[in-house]
Parts: sequence; structure tokens; C-alpha cells
Amino acid sequence: MYEPVKFYFMQCLHLLMTDQARLMWNDPVFVSSGLRGTLNLGILYFTLLYRVELFTELLDSYKSLTNRNLTLATLAIAAAAKIGTRESFFTVNINFIF
Repeated sequence: MYEPVKFYFMQCLHLLMTDQARLMWNDPVFVSSGLRGTLNLGILYFTLLYRVELFTELLDSYKSLTNRNLTLATLAIAAAAKIGTRESFFTVNINFIF
């Protein structure tokens, strides 16, 4: 099941299809499948949001993740920097790194 979903997110990223990627990312079945927590899918989705400058949505999605890692935190920090507010940086909790 992982490979077709990965291909779907790759196509969404390539074609900048944010609505379709968002529908999949927030779908209850997808969320409950555990695939949302996989590193590669998160990177693909967050990269798409960053490319189309949906920085606030990226931070909101980052907050909802339970499995965070350095790569996703880096994308979230970059989005916070683009937003440029103090509050946006507090959204990114990187305490798990230390």
C-alpha cells in the first residue's frame, strides 16, 4: 500500500496539486493507516506546501504530527522563517532533537 501512496504524493508534488494532496493527507482512513507518520510521505507533502508558499498550513500540519524528525522540523523551521513572526517559531517544537 505504501508505494502507490508515495507515487500519488510524488505526482501531487510534481504537478503542484495541493488540493488533492491535502485531501489525502487529511483523509481519516489515511490518518488511521499510519502512513501519515512515514518520513518520505511527510517530506513530499511538506515540500509541496513549502513550494506553493502555504507556510501556515505546513506549520499546522507539522503540529498535528506525532512522529516528527529532523527533516520535517527543518521544513517547518523554514516555513516559520518565511512567515517571520515570533509566534510561528514557537509552533516548531524541536526539543526532541536535544
